[in-house]
Amino acid sequence: MITNITMSGEPSYPDEGANIEPTKINYLYGANGTGKTTISRVIAEANSPERHKLQWQNNQPLDVFVYNSDFIEEHFASQMDGVFTLGADEKSTVEELQTKNAERSRIQNELTCLNNTLSTKQEEWGKKLDQFKEVCWEQKVKFESDFRPALQGSMNSKASFCERVLNENSTNSTTLLSLETLQNKAQTLFAEDASKVGLIAIPDISELCTILSNPIWQKVVIGSSDIGIAALINRLKNSDWVGQGRKYLDDSEESCPFCQQGLPHDFRNQLEQYFRGEFVEDVKLIGNLIEQHGEQCSQLLAPLESLSEDQKSFLEGGFEQSVGTLRRKFKDNHRLLKQKAEGPSQQIKPDDIQDLCDKVLAALSNTNLAISEHNTRIDNLNSEQRTLIAEVWRSILDALQEPLAAHNREETNFNSAATNLNTQIEANRSALNELDTRIAALERGTVSVRPTVEAINKTLNDYGFGGFRLEIDGDKEDKYRLLRNGVVDNEIHRTLSEGEKSFITFLYFYHLISGSLTSSGTLTDRVVVFDDPVSSLDSNVLFIISTPVRKVIEDVKRDDSRFKQAFVLTHNVFFHRQVTFRADGKRGFWVVRKTEGQTSIDKHDTNNPVRTAYELLWEELRAETPSRTALPNALRRILEYYFKILGGCDFDKLLEDFEGENKLVVGSLISWAHSGSHADIEEIDYVTADLDVQRGLFKHIFEKTGNIAHYEMMMGAEASDASQGQTKI
Repeated sequence: MITNITMSGEPSYPDEGANIEPTKINYLYGANGTGKTTISRVIAEANSPERHKLQWQNNQPLDVFVYNSDFIEEHFASQMDGVFTLGADEKSTVEELQTKNAERSRIQNELTCLNNTLSTKQEEWGKKLDQFKEVCWEQKVKFESDFRPALQGSMNSKASFCERVLNENSTNSTTLLSLETLQNKAQTLFAEDASKVGLIAIPDISELCTILSNPIWQKVVIGSSDIGIAALINRLKNSDWVGQGRKYLDDSEESCPFCQQGLPHDFRNQLEQYFRGEFVEDVKLIGNLIEQHGEQCSQLLAPLESLSEDQKSFLEGGFEQSVGTLRRKFKDNHRLLKQKAEGPSQQIKPDDIQDLCDKVLAALSNTNLAISEHNTRIDNLNSEQRTLIAEVWRSILDALQEPLAAHNREETNFNSAATNLNTQIEANRSALNELDTRIAALERGTVSVRPTVEAINKTLNDYGFGGFRLEIDGDKEDKYRLLRNGVVDNEIHRTLSEGEKSFITFLYFYHLISGSLTSSGTLTDRVVVFDDPVSSLDSNVLFIISTPVRKVIEDVKRDDSRFKQAFVLTHNVFFHRQVTFRADGKRGFWVVRKTEGQTSIDKHDTNNPVRTAYELLWEELRAETPSRTALPNALRRILEYYFKILGGCDFDKLLEDFEGENKLVVGSLISWAHSGSHADIEEIDYVTADLDVQRGLFKHIFEKTGNIAHYEMMMGAEASDASQGQTKI
């Protein structure tokens, strides 16, 4: 049985979906276009692998039979698949089939009970396991404050902590220590600084010392002495001044940029000759050395300025001051080197940093030695910590000794019960497979398509459709073809009216749900869906169809029936009232509505929502002392609602069956139906005839129009029961 239908992602339904939690018998009422057929299509595709919108009781899908517009389109043709049903000729085989099917139902029920029992056991075990997790977690809270490092990796959830407890219980054989002893060991071994520290990288200062000792710093860098102007520059010792002034010549227009007097014609050439060769190479060397000096200083200071707090804790006193002094010397030397670049003829002597660097490097070496000794201790400490962690868990296990023993007993009992149940489940599944094989073999020898065609032809003839009949067709005589007036017409499926097509297809569906399209599967449990089976049908056929629908519903109520669940979807209020009259058992009602393009499904439990004003009008008619004013209005409105919806009633011709006062009374009653509900009530002529006379004539209208069955159903249960026999298929 279907237990839930989710209508998400379907046309006109909201994204969050609309849910139906059906019972055994389900009535869904709604106007055309509200989304009822979408529901029947979802049910029709219930067992499609792409569909996950239905939930089945005990996760056991049943065969699904859906009558809707898709079924008519798929199955109505000049040739249709035959419907296999059990024949009545071979009595012994049929009886064996029934026996095997009953046995299959028994085993299936037993299998369902076993699965339910297993699920219950699993649920009970899950609850006990959750309780055990809570007990374990209490120990986690107790031990966490003093032994947090020992619990690392197991504190993120109760499940992971419980799993660690169970693992330790099966592997931990450490000696049990007192809680005080464990706390004392933890203070030492779980100290925050009890971790290995990385060694400090020792920088190389050799290249920096080489830069500072380069002879270029003592060299007087001047221009070439074999140039005429060199004697004057050397005598004045202003080589640097002249070199700095060269850059202004380009903008001086052959005048001295300082005194503004004209320059000798070869002055510019002499300057270029003076500042070339060795001078250019020396100046380039000075620039490169300055750049290298800056890089080396940065590389040496970088590791000294990025020491971790753990590394700093091992440094000797005065280290920071030494690094500060070294940093200042680097800056002073770099400034001095830049002065050499600005005045190459200067002789400079950078400060010697060798001793200071040696002092810093020695301090780093001593620090690394201390760190190495610490790390050696930590290597042994890790081993001690692992031992302590095992001892802590041993203490936790001791605190959980009784809960662990109880858990182990309950787990053993659960595993034993689950193993036993799974064994029985597999045995039942094997028995079901064997029964299915035997049932299929028996069905192949007894099923036939002939009983269905005979039953359909009888119904067509009984209800005035004698011009049509089915006959067996196909090479294997497993098909039907439709005849008109006994003649084969391959286009007959195109020329029938919608009403004729719907009626024939409904009869085909009705017999199909009691059989199968193949030679096996005629006895499987099934879900049946009727989606607007009275669409395009007149009033007579409407009442004919309501009878087999109600028969299916009655079958659903029986535990031994193959019909385990039924859905009836309709927009026709009178068909709805027909199939729901005296509805009882496990039933549910829904109203399908569409508001602003979006469908909603409203549940009404066991209360039929399609009571409306129409049924209240009949209550007025059934009253022992009806109102003289209200009764005539009730009679008129019943005629309007019923005959306007069903149609096909010629009231003018109907009046010819009445005379005198009766004709006036009937004319007054049906005038409302002619006028429609929009007419003003004051415009209707009132007749002062006796109320009993009016009620009698009202009943006579239903008799004359062939709708007495509806009258009797609405007037009382006994009359309804009597009328039902007139419309059996």
